Amino acid sequence: MFTGIIQKTGIIKAKTGKALTIQTPFKSLKKSMSIAINGVCLTITKNAGGCVSMNVIPETLRVTTLGNLQKGSKVNLELPLRYNEFVGGHIVQGHIDTTGKIQEITQAGNDTIYRIEVSQNWNTHIVQKGSIAVDGVSLTVSKAGNNFFEVAITPYTFEHTLFQKYTKGTLVNIEFDVMGKYILNYAQKFYAQHIERIERRFFKNKNCHCTGAL
Repeated sequence: MFTGIIQKTGIIKAKTGKALTIQTPFKSLKKSMSIAINGVCLTITKNAGGCVSMNVIPETLRVTTLGNLQKGSKVNLELPLRYNEFVGGHIVQGHIDTTGKIQEITQAGNDTIYRIEVSQNWNTHIVQKGSIAVDGVSLTVSKAGNNFFEVAITPYTFEHTLFQKYTKGTLVNIEFDVMGKYILNYAQKFYAQHIERIERRFFKNKNCHCTGAL
């Protein structure tokens, strides 16, 4: 579990098949530890010479942008949350839901505004003023529209994450707020299980009212 506060950036040193090797400034990493790479939770399989290696399963390569990384690519890094630490952002699982494409980059004072396009299937997961993770960065949705959302990046976040390197058309990993996903999932299942009973009761009451009116 993570909080979406990027601690460092790393560099891809090697990519072979489903394995990634990343040069990282962290000194206390160990084999079997978790680490978030551009928001994707992975398990360290090897730690040697200032580099860590991880295996990436096919589903992760399909859903995320990790398959697009090349030797020399920079990545956002975050270590797992410790239970005695502050949650500086929001609860981030490291389980990417989809990818988005940067549509537009504009300036608003000192902040940089990124408009990110997502599939219309995810519109219900995007809430204005709600939390969202973009390449592992905990952010607040400043504007929500049909197929897109906007986030405002402060100078500090811009300087310390990959946002400074993004251009129009860049693909990014998206993780929606986990609490919102659980609530939406429950509501959809509840609705599916009870819709027939609710509809029968609704139309029965409607017919009763109509008969009474006549």
